[in-house]
Amino acid sequence: MRRLLNEINVSTLQLQGLNVKMAGKRGRYLAHTEDVNSDGYPDLMVKFQDSDGWIEAGHGWVMLKGNLNNGIAFWAMDTICIVPPEK
Repeated sequence: MRRLLNEINVSTLQLQGLNVKMAGKRGRYLAHTEDVNSDGYPDLMVKFQDSDGWIEAGHGWVMLKGNLNNGIAFWAMDTICIVPPEK
């Protein structure tokens, strides 16, 4: 599994049309691997550039698309729950 995560071209990832967030003068993508659920497997953690109104509050579906470093495209869909910010 670790090898597969290293083969993902992070620059090609899009979550429902949102691009991966970049930081710093060098334009580094905000992505790293970490075992966030303590199952012994690395998880790819990616921050996406936010856009107001990109999806409405509530439950819905989102699509993640991207390419591996060798150019092979992939996609995945899952449910999402957007909680509106408190006023």
